[in-house]
Amino acid sequence: MTTLGTWQHTLRMIALTATPLAIAIIGITLGVQIDLGDVHIGRPH
Repeated sequence: MTTLGTWQHTLRMIALTATPLAIAIIGITLGVQIDLGDVHIGRPH
């Protein structure tokens, strides 16, 4: 019971930590792609 509760608590902490981290990584990746796209699109030829 104690071990099961500890595992649930650990998994919950991992989920709470990893989810925003994954969202941040995806946001940064999309942000870089969007910024590069804006620079490429907005660059005068």
